[in-house]
Amino acid sequence: MMSPLNIIAAANRAYPVTRIVWPAIAVVGAVAVLESFKLGWNVAFLGAIAVLLLLILFFLVAALVKIMDDDLERRQLLRYPASVIVWAFTLSICMILGLTLSSFFFD
Repeated sequence: MMSPLNIIAAANRAYPVTRIVWPAIAVVGAVAVLESFKLGWNVAFLGAIAVLLLLILFFLVAALVKIMDDDLERRQLLRYPASVIVWAFTLSICMILGLTLSSFFFD
């Protein structure tokens, strides 16, 4: 069974140039969203900084989990902070999605 991730991996193996194409598609998509919502570049820069900070936070949590993987007691220490982070991100994404979708229907 082919999943989208397997298809992308197969494309990367068959055509190494696609490793350059995927980030280019992401940049074009981001510019399209910026232009369609008539947002300024300062908003895009602020959003990029926010995403970068969230990625750093995710990498830190992943590194802590990897370090504490051997010890069960240490792993339990991270259970609640990780749950709070996951639920906060999930709720914020749902809220942002709801506000974005409602902005299409209400001027």
